[in-house]
Amino acid sequence: GFDGVVVKIGGGREFIAFHPTQIKSVNNRGTFDPNDPNILRSPNRRGGYSKSAKTIFLAEGHDESTLAHELGHYFVDVVLDMASVASLATEDVAADASNMLSWFGVADLATWSAMTPEARAEKHEAFTYNFEKYLYGGEAPSKELEGVFRKFAAWIRNVYRNHIAKLDE
Repeated sequence: GFDGVVVKIGGGREFIAFHPTQIKSVNNRGTFDPNDPNILRSPNRRGGYSKSAKTIFLAEGHDESTLAHELGHYFVDVVLDMASVASLATEDVAADASNMLSWFGVADLATWSAMTPEARAEKHEAFTYNFEKYLYGGEAPSKELEGVFRKFAAWIRNVYRNHIAKLDE
């Protein structure tokens, strides 16, 4: 049999393992701690997001919050990617990116781009965790993220409105 497949997407490749035990991390230092709440080191991931393919996956243990959490990662990447392209960086996008970076404690897009993936992942997780809390209770963790979260939640509602409208046709 085969252990998995390689799928070519755009200019990149996605590797799909058939069994979770086949997945190894290049960053593995043998320091896994089951008491560590950091989901990046957890063997019980509920889902994930691939930046290169802009793809979200739901794992076997996903729950009601997993999709919103992974959409948060997508949102961070899309806003910051758009802000870095002059033709896509509208005033709203630039303002949202600036507010996100400010909340992350990151000076600008160049600094964000120079950060290690691990350092960016910590900011991503903080954003997505707080967005989940916002969806539940309606409170943003800061004034600067209030408008960002409001727009993001409105976008999600609009996606569902459009989807339901198409189903009702």
